[in-house]
Amino acid sequence: MSALPPIGYANQLVLGAHTAARITEGACNGTPSVSTKFLLLLGSVHLLCHFGPSIVQWRFPCQTTEEIDVRIQKVESLIDSNSYLDNDILGETSNGFKAWLEELCDEAHKLRIRACREPSRANLLAWGMYRWKFLRDLDACYKGLKDLEGEIEETIRAARIAKFNA
Repeated sequence: MSALPPIGYANQLVLGAHTAARITEGACNGTPSVSTKFLLLLGSVHLLCHFGPSIVQWRFPCQTTEEIDVRIQKVESLIDSNSYLDNDILGETSNGFKAWLEELCDEAHKLRIRACREPSRANLLAWGMYRWKFLRDLDACYKGLKDLEGEIEETIRAARIAKFNA
């Protein structure tokens, strides 16, 4: 003699058939079910958590004022090493480059002061807005330093080519 199924077994079969029909119907209509939406959301959050820091690091290569200070010292030594009396490659342009560097130093100083005034992380919205604006301004200063360094190197290269051809 075979064992009898539990009392609610028929209801489970009907419910299972109804659920399978809804899933199949949703797949045929092109409307995603709740579980599909949840899996898409979960996958998106996972990808964002996994790749987010790398994307931010790529977009904002300079994220601290200390990195700006190192870049300023590098550009300043590049100007100084190419504007000495015995090796004056930059010539008259060194004053313009020094003025440009001074403007960027002022911006970096303002950023250092702003870094000390960071809001509490208890208010995530205020902190997030502050951090976004700070990174944006830091990136603008970093880009300015890169542009200045590129202009200096181009001037040095052009002066060396002119000196070689003369």
